[in-house]
Order: sequence, then C-alpha cells, then structure tokens
Amino acid sequence: MGFLMILATSILWSFSSIAVKMVSNNVNAYVISFSTYVFAVLVLGIYQFKKHKSLKINFKEPWIWIGAIGVTSGWVLRNVATHLGHAYGVILINPIQTIMMLLISKFCFKEKISLKSWGAAMLCVVGIFIVGWNGAPLGDIVNSGSIMLLLLYLLSGVGESIHMISEKVLIEKMDSVSINYSIFFLSLLITSPFPFIFGVDVNLIDLKTLSLMVYLGAFSTGFGFYLYTQALKQTPFMMAVIELKMSSLFTLLWAWLFIREPITIYIILGALMFIIGIILLNLFQEEKAIKTAEDI
Repeated sequence: MGFLMILATSILWSFSSIAVKMVSNNVNAYVISFSTYVFAVLVLGIYQFKKHKSLKINFKEPWIWIGAIGVTSGWVLRNVATHLGHAYGVILINPIQTIMMLLISKFCFKEKISLKSWGAAMLCVVGIFIVGWNGAPLGDIVNSGSIMLLLLYLLSGVGESIHMISEKVLIEKMDSVSINYSIFFLSLLITSPFPFIFGVDVNLIDLKTLSLMVYLGAFSTGFGFYLYTQALKQTPFMMAVIELKMSSLFTLLWAWLFIREPITIYIILGALMFIIGIILLNLFQEEKAIKTAEDI
C-alpha cells in the first residue's frame, strides 16, 4: 500500500512543472505559489475540520515552521526556474537531492541500507543525472543562463528536502492532515503579500488557467503531500525518497505530450536506468523483509 501511495504521489507531482509552464504566461510564478497554498489549505482545512472538528494551527512545533519555510522557498524558486527554462529542468537537482536524502536516511534516521540497495539507488541517481545532462555540450551547460537555472533548482531542492525531512520527523508526533494543514497554512501566510507586490491581472485568468491553479493547490500539493506522509508510515524513508523520483519520468512524458518539449536518446537511456534501479531496489527490500521474517 505504501508503494501505491508513493506512485500516486509521483503522478500528482509530475504534472506540477507542466501545469506551471502552461499557466505562467497568464500568472507570474509568485502568484502561482500563493494560489497553490490557498487551494491546498482549503482542501486540507475541510478534511481537518471533518476529522478533528477544529481548524487549529500548530504554531508551537518548530518542525512545522522549518517545513513551511523549506516548502515555500523550494516551491517559489522551482516556479521561477520552470518559468525561465524547460519544464523538465526540475530534474537537474534530483541526483544531488537524492544523495543528500539517502545520507540523512542512513545517518539521521538510522535506517539500515545494504550494499546492494546502495548500488540500486546509485543506478537511479545516475539515470536521473543522464536525463538532466541530456547530452548538452559543456559550453551550453556553463553559460550564465544555465548556471542561474541550476542554482535556482539547487536551492529549490534544498528547500524541498528540508520540508520532506520535517514531515518524516512530524509523522511520529502528528497525523498526516494536521501536519500538512499547519505547514501549508504558514506557507499561505508567507506568500500572502505576493499578489500585491508582484501584481496579478484577473482578466488573464481563464477557465483553463484557474483549473490548473486548482490542480496545483488542491491535488498536487494538498492531496499529494497527504498521501506522501501517509506512505511514510508504511515505507522506509530511503525507499520513499527514491520512489518519489518516479515523478521525473512522468514529467518527461507530460512535457512531451502537452507542450512538445523534446525527448532524446539520453532521456530514454536515463529513464531505463532509473526504472531498472527502482525494480532492483524493491526486490532487495523484499529480500531483506523475508530474511528478517525468517530470523524472527
């Protein structure tokens, strides 16, 4: 069940960059970030009230604040970078982010990771690196525009990593809906000045744009992170980190289908390596679970 939740989360998240790209001509990246939290809080608030008969925000838990600052900075920077570059550019930071999260899983959360599992995880990382590199000449990679995009995505990845770590810590203390409702409510407060500072032309918000904005907030963010935190109860953090990178593969598919961004042999090769790594990782985890059961 944990894997199915991660798969559903990956699919929901994978369309986010495409949706941002599709609405960015009508709404700027900062207002998109604000509207995302508006719809996320609305959806999670309804569930929060239904479950707890209360809309109380947990302001006292430090990790709520840490998570809110992480996710807000990560999402804003991702939206700005996606607006400036290719929609699949978000996967540029995935290798670095994945390695960082795996090390945290090993040394902070004390999860036991076998040598075979590390090998499968690194195969996934190499696959995503090849996708991000995409055969680009060195001169194209190091020009100022690409460096700026890489920096934006890198900082975005750091922010998102902090948020994911906070949810891993909080799931031991709180339920999924309370965690995400509190975090995204704070994110809403942080981004609330954006429409006034950066402006928004309501005449450009047509039905398609509004629908995509609702999707980004209610489904990709609100429901997506609820599923993610639920999955953390049943899935080792290492597995969740790697499996969530499936969203990169779906992002490539949506980018090609909806906005005709190119898919090259490098992307196909990297995707295949990632898929093989995921399959091996799950097989090794299953072997580990069987061996543990036999030892007991």
